[in-house]
Amino acid sequence: MKHRGEPLRFRRMDHLIGHTPIVKLQNVGHKDMAEVWVKLEGQNPAGSIKDRTALGMIEDAEDMVYVERTFDAMRAPDGLGLILLIETPAGVLNLQDIVKASPRTNGLIAGGLDYAMTTHSLSILLMAKSGAASRLDNDLLFMRQKVLAVARACDLSAIDAMRPGELTALSPFRADAEYSRWLGFDGLDFYHPAYIDIANEVFTPSDEELDWANKVLASNQGTNSAEAASRKVDGRVILPQHRAIARRLRDLADEIVKGQAREIQR
Repeated sequence: MKHRGEPLRFRRMDHLIGHTPIVKLQNVGHKDMAEVWVKLEGQNPAGSIKDRTALGMIEDAEDMVYVERTFDAMRAPDGLGLILLIETPAGVLNLQDIVKASPRTNGLIAGGLDYAMTTHSLSILLMAKSGAASRLDNDLLFMRQKVLAVARACDLSAIDAMRPGELTALSPFRADAEYSRWLGFDGLDFYHPAYIDIANEVFTPSDEELDWANKVLASNQGTNSAEAASRKVDGRVILPQHRAIARRLRDLADEIVKGQAREIQR
């Protein structure tokens, strides 16, 4: 081990996190024992191992490069993917560069709670249990749309995050889930198993939706896709965009059935 030499240099304070010294304990146990080494986490910038958790908030592409290098040093398998929780204004503004910095990224989560806190929104105050303002989410609209836009542009999954609330408040959670799906999210991040069945129900195409999708897809069979849209389903003109949504609903329903079959086989 080198005791002297050029000191380590870091461009940013948060890059010191985790680069704490490892020291061999000299006077522990007896000579036949294995060597004992300790990592001095108190040498992190804020004096605690908790700094490692703080580093988990990726805010720019440079942070993501650091994560990639850490995975490489750990010899992580190439197939190990990352779903990024986006929860700060800096993370939202730098989102596209962050995604491009790591080929491991396969999904994004819109972290509304921390985003609302860092933008000084009052929407997360626990006393706001009633009134028109209690369920408004205008403070999250830009963040949600940015997460959705980048996810779709980069072919990633997009997950919304629920509003904080009481565990017994199932109806508000259902309303939040339905709104997330209406916006275009693939799912909803939540913190208690009481919400699992509701989330599965909301994000599974309904019988009514699949009936509509089947009619739309059937209406286009045997036609020239280059022709102007003139076919109707239930009295409404069907455009190429409608067919794309119908195909997506049908494919999602088929994948859910396949997943359920695999679970039964297990």
